[in-house]
Amino acid sequence: MSKVDAPRHDAVPIGEVAQAPFAALPDPLELFVVRTTRLRSLAQGSELAPYLTFLAALTDAASLGLDLLVREKGYRRGAFNPFLLGY
Repeated sequence: MSKVDAPRHDAVPIGEVAQAPFAALPDPLELFVVRTTRLRSLAQGSELAPYLTFLAALTDAASLGLDLLVREKGYRRGAFNPFLLGY
């Protein structure tokens, strides 16, 4: 059943391959550092301070682990996806 005021759309081309838009992913090392800083600032004066401090420690450890991969394995910053490495 169609309504008179219903919006009209262009026909969908069947069988054509859609192109996904380009996505710029953040640098994982920088992302963890930003999260650590934010969690530590949120922990100050919060009732959730122990939990937020714990999360900050986790993100800090993740940042250090990725930094070790970059230094020891010779990966360039931003040139790899650490989640595909299998570590």
